[in-house]
Amino acid sequence: MQTFKGIGVGRTAALGAGVLVSVTVVIALLCRTGWISGHRQEAQDYRTAQEASPTSKQEDFDLSGWKPANAIDRYTLLLAGFTGLLVLISVWQGYFLLRADKTARGAADAATKAAEAADLNARAAIGVELPRLELFRASWGSGVMSAVDKLQGGNLTVILRNYGRTGAHIIEDCITADIPEYDFMPDDPTYPVFGVEKAEIGKVIEPTEGHLIFGQGKLTILPSQADSVLRGEKTLYVYGYVKYRDFLGDTWRSKFCLTLNDKWQLLESTTWPNYSGRSRFNAKAPDDMYYGV
Repeated sequence: MQTFKGIGVGRTAALGAGVLVSVTVVIALLCRTGWISGHRQEAQDYRTAQEASPTSKQEDFDLSGWKPANAIDRYTLLLAGFTGLLVLISVWQGYFLLRADKTARGAADAATKAAEAADLNARAAIGVELPRLELFRASWGSGVMSAVDKLQGGNLTVILRNYGRTGAHIIEDCITADIPEYDFMPDDPTYPVFGVEKAEIGKVIEPTEGHLIFGQGKLTILPSQADSVLRGEKTLYVYGYVKYRDFLGDTWRSKFCLTLNDKWQLLESTTWPNYSGRSRFNAKAPDDMYYGV
């Protein structure tokens, strides 16, 4: 856009300079023509007066009614008129040049907007086809166990379902838990290494299928912390992610965050927005940096 605007400004400046030079030339020619012809006529009249009356004094002559008296004067006047005509033609051409330049800029703007719209449509079409793993269900599973055993991850299962139209090639998943002091979590989640589990090579979650993450042995909850949760003094947060690739080769990470209610149900938590959602992995940045989408 700036290129076309710059061209338009340059053309306008060049055109104005050309017209100014042309007008200056015309004025100079007219002034010079009048000055030369006037002095020539004045000198001739003076000589005639001197011949008729040598004692006569020089008088001022009125040159307002001057007319070309010879071929040189007529040629000079014709040249001045022709130059003025060229100036008019230049102004006329400049007018249409400015209109054409404005039309070109408008066409360029329209083409750019059309290209941007086409790119957005293409991105939207591709986005619909991409795999999208989102939280589907979380439960403690079956079996009889104590509340403390449950809080330490016994039989905990989290399922993320593929709501996209193509398969998700699983890379790894992670699950962990925290019982923060004063119910305050860090702005960005920290995932411990022992909570990460690499997926089998070639594992693909097809559309409508679910990916299971098991929490057994991955939650480090102390008995004293568990007692605080059971008494309702503190809040338990279970969070993690699953990392996968789409059919274009881009890597994604779907995060989840759960909290425990008084009925021992794990519900999705929206208290900490950075702990849930889907993000695209930036391969050029460190492994813990992601682009939000």
